[in-house]
Amino acid sequence: MNKKFIENPLYKWSILLYFFTTIFFPLGFYTLLAGPSKWVVEAALKNSWSEQNEKLIERLIILLLVIGSLILAFLIRRIFLSKKNAIFRYSIFSFLTLLFVSSIYIFTFQPDLFVRLSGRNPINSVQTTVSDSGKNIEFILGAYPDFKELRRLKAAGFTGIVSLLNELVVPAEPNLIREEEKNAKKIGIDLVRIPMLPWVSGNNESIEQIHKLVKTGHGKYFVHCYLGRDRVNVFRKIVRDLGASSSTLQNDVVRHIEDLKTFERGPYTKLYKDIYLTPFPTDDEFFGYIVNGQISSVISLLNPKDPLDTAWVSREKRILLRYGVKYINLPVLDEKDKKGFQHLIDSFPKIKRPIVIYKYSSSDPLYKKIILQKSLFK
Repeated sequence: MNKKFIENPLYKWSILLYFFTTIFFPLGFYTLLAGPSKWVVEAALKNSWSEQNEKLIERLIILLLVIGSLILAFLIRRIFLSKKNAIFRYSIFSFLTLLFVSSIYIFTFQPDLFVRLSGRNPINSVQTTVSDSGKNIEFILGAYPDFKELRRLKAAGFTGIVSLLNELVVPAEPNLIREEEKNAKKIGIDLVRIPMLPWVSGNNESIEQIHKLVKTGHGKYFVHCYLGRDRVNVFRKIVRDLGASSSTLQNDVVRHIEDLKTFERGPYTKLYKDIYLTPFPTDDEFFGYIVNGQISSVISLLNPKDPLDTAWVSREKRILLRYGVKYINLPVLDEKDKKGFQHLIDSFPKIKRPIVIYKYSSSDPLYKKIILQKSLFK
């Protein structure tokens, strides 16, 4: 290869970026879905670590993953550029490309492998209720079951499987859906598909299907999404709101607001142990931290009569009512709106906790006033 071309800075940086990508993705899939991330969860459960300590270690792992991938990319680039043997250089390039393509292939076409490596059942809890016909229904929550797991569930007397996987969650879930349909048919166990998206929009029909199943079904069902995290927690909240009782078999992996360092639209403040002042959540934040059963009430300070707030008020109302979270709109125009602020204070004792309070952005001067007078919200 031409030496002048090799010394070109653009070529050097392009090679570095390529090597970083081919290293980071395979290591990232394994680290976050199976290896170190799984080990941290297991250690946290075994040693009763606090959520804060567990998440701190998880973030450290991610940081080390980025730094480690970058260091490896620099070292491999140095070797790649220093060798004159073309076959040796092409071998390095080909090996990393193969590693990258293989990891993408496994994630796309063999995603159940990551489920097995991740421990399969990070959530394992029971929800029981009684249908309109007077028959008991029991829901066991977990992660994607492979053929052996389905066979075990069938032998254990499960009535059926409830899959929350969605064709739109690509690339992994369409393949898992087809595989599960084939396995369930072969084993002879009922498969109920209630596709749910791992964000707040587009789940109206799914929620209606869950309501119908709770009212008309009977027996014992295994409910799962991919890794048994956000979507099964939302399912649990929905059936709990319909009157289901629950007993935990293991520690639940449920995301809490305090797992977040900051919201996308700004930092949040913990006013008291069960009261949080946050910016307006994104779809992912609503789904992962607000409507997953951890928050009882949301107080919106947005003004539905303000054209700038109207669309957000409509959105929050639709989301929170859809998922059964108590929604209260108490507009406070700004930090000088004494009447609106007093109405908020007067209404507070009647509102069920835990509570999230928000306007749009945490940079709003009203937030500073609430923080300074947080004793009024105790």
